[in-house]
Amino acid sequence: MLSAEWTRSQAWSVCTLRVTVCDGLRALFEGHFRGAGTWNYIWPDEQERAKLRDLDEDITYWACDGQSEEPHLLKLDVDRIREADEAWIPVLTPDGPGILLWYSSD
Repeated sequence: MLSAEWTRSQAWSVCTLRVTVCDGLRALFEGHFRGAGTWNYIWPDEQERAKLRDLDEDITYWACDGQSEEPHLLKLDVDRIREADEAWIPVLTPDGPGILLWYSSD
C-alpha cells in the first residue's frame, strides 16, 4: 500500500508488489537486520541503501493528471531514509512524497 502525503488531503493507492520485491524486502529487513527495525538508522552502508533503492524502484505507481494514467516507478526518498523501518519506507511518487507500506513479520 502506498500513502501519498499531500498538504490538504491524503490519498491511498494500493500497489501490488511482485513476489520478488516482497522477498527482497523480507530478506533485507527480516534477514539482514534480523527484524530489529531500522527507524532513525543512518544507513551508512551503500550496499544496504542500494538494495532498498533497487527494491523500491522496481515498483510501478500509476499516476493520473486528470486526462490520462501513466505508470511511473517509485523512487526511494533519500532525504527521509532515516524514517524507513521494515514495513514503512519513504518514497517519491509523481504525486509527491509517499510511504510504501507492506505486510511484514510484525
